[in-house]
Amino acid sequence: MVTYVSPCHAGCGGEELFDGVRAYTNCTCSTTGRAAVGACSDVMCKQSHGQHGMLLVIAVTFTLLCFQAQGVMLLRIVDPRDKSVVMGVAWFVVTLMTFVFGHLWFMWMRAGMCRWYEAEQCHLQYSNFSNHVGGTCAVIAIASLVISIVSAFSLRKKNKSKDYKLVYVKSIEMEVEQNQ
Repeated sequence: MVTYVSPCHAGCGGEELFDGVRAYTNCTCSTTGRAAVGACSDVMCKQSHGQHGMLLVIAVTFTLLCFQAQGVMLLRIVDPRDKSVVMGVAWFVVTLMTFVFGHLWFMWMRAGMCRWYEAEQCHLQYSNFSNHVGGTCAVIAIASLVISIVSAFSLRKKNKSKDYKLVYVKSIEMEVEQNQ
């Protein structure tokens, strides 16, 4: 389906009313010679909107769970006196990545995938623009998950080695006490 911004851009020369619905006629860009208002049918738009809403809820829930897990992990690995500083730095990094680098990345993607650019404004994106945005968001979420998992495993390994050293030192101290 080809979408035009206005009937003039579609080359339409006339218009008719069919049961209260406006249809444009004599359209040079349309194979049938007619065009209607709207980019897609109501059924297609409602289905797409429902799918988008469902995926958005899943993505937001996943993001909030990741933030919660990362916050708990940060609070467990630092000394009690450094917790407020670490949380401040962590939120600074999240904010910097989200609102500065992320915003610039999506602006670059939007400008690079513009099909019709006029008067310093993008009027129409390529059809695969939404796939690129969704794919980019998925890659970022997966990268965040991988970083969290690697951090958790390295933390667990560090804690096990620290516990082992502590047990080893205590056993040596006990042997020294017994020998005296």
